[in-house]
Amino acid sequence: EAPEMCHYEMSCAGRGRIMVGAEWTERVRSPSSIGGVNTQSIEVQLPDGLDEHCERARTAGAEIEAEPEEQFYGDRTYRAIDLEGHRWTFSVHVRDVTRAEAEAALGHPIVARDWQ
Repeated sequence: EAPEMCHYEMSCAGRGRIMVGAEWTERVRSPSSIGGVNTQSIEVQLPDGLDEHCERARTAGAEIEAEPEEQFYGDRTYRAIDLEGHRWTFSVHVRDVTRAEAEAALGHPIVARDWQ
């Protein structure tokens, strides 16, 4: 009866929760009401089952912005836009990638200092 008071929760393996809510004040706006602009990036690393997760998101009404695909840095990822317009990236780690392998895949050096 009061959709403005709703939020969605996702458990983080019993270590916490991520909560995403709808608009409820003038200072808390949904991306869908401000031209699709996002002011945050939500990325979730899953232990496994990425492709099945993507299909569940699609079935629940999410727009799949990027289908599951292996990335140069060793993760398999997909991106989705939820019903409120929030963009999510979900990933599973597939393999370890050395800095040299990643640079070869990109075709240029990586400037991150903490990549082994």
